[in-house]
Amino acid sequence: MKYLGTALNNTNFTSVFTYANTLYTDSQKALDDSALYNVSPDLQGAKDEYQLSMVQLQSAAVYVHSGVETYKKGNAEAGNFEMKQAVPSINSFREHFSRAQNLLKTYKYKN
Repeated sequence: MKYLGTALNNTNFTSVFTYANTLYTDSQKALDDSALYNVSPDLQGAKDEYQLSMVQLQSAAVYVHSGVETYKKGNAEAGNFEMKQAVPSINSFREHFSRAQNLLKTYKYKN
């Protein structure tokens, strides 16, 4: 996310495209890995929130990727619209990830 944000700020579309693809691939790998594990009922909420956060990252990556493609085709207005569509997904990612972290901290504190 850090590198994607930097590339977006610098309007380096080649890097944005690369980081969006990496973000999508990495979040899919995280989802695939997460699905391999069963957790106790006490940790299920944290796992669910984590998985939801990864789905939101994928959504953001798709919007950013689409925005870059649209920019490359010469339609800056539509590309900007696509990029802005990523913002709610990024915000949702942060909320779900924060919930997952808090649930995990609460679990560790109890045990």
